[in-house]
Parts: sequence; C-alpha cells; structure tokens
Amino acid sequence: MSMVFDDEAHSLTVRGTGTDNAEPVMFAMVAVGNVATKRDTFSLVLSDGYRNTATRGPCSRWDDPLALVGQLST
Repeated sequence: MSMVFDDEAHSLTVRGTGTDNAEPVMFAMVAVGNVATKRDTFSLVLSDGYRNTATRGPCSRWDDPLALVGQLST
C-alpha cells in the first residue's frame, strides 16, 4: 500500500490491494479538501469497476486517513 499526502493540494491518495466480495482487487482512494468551498471530496475506485464518490462538509481529521473513509458511509 502507498499513501501520499499533498499539503499544497490538500489531498491524500492511497493505492493498494484488497478484496471486494471475496475477489482480489486493486484500489485507489483520493480525498481532497477544498479550502474555498469548505467541502471535501472522497472517491474510491476498484479494479473490478466499482466506483463511489462522496462530498461532505469539512473534515478536520486529515491526521487520520481512516476518518475520511468513515465519512463515505454516513
């Protein structure tokens, strides 16, 4: 798994492998904090074609990437 923080772009990119419905997949997760609109965007793309994107109010937990993932399901 790789994780890249970009302080200038206010973004976090995570790439790795996992499973979806017990099938192996590669994934890319990108979270971007938009300072101008105070809205954060989270997107998840799996190699099996699954995609999901969510936009939420500001996330104050940039120090905890898993907090961003949890916002998608709320």
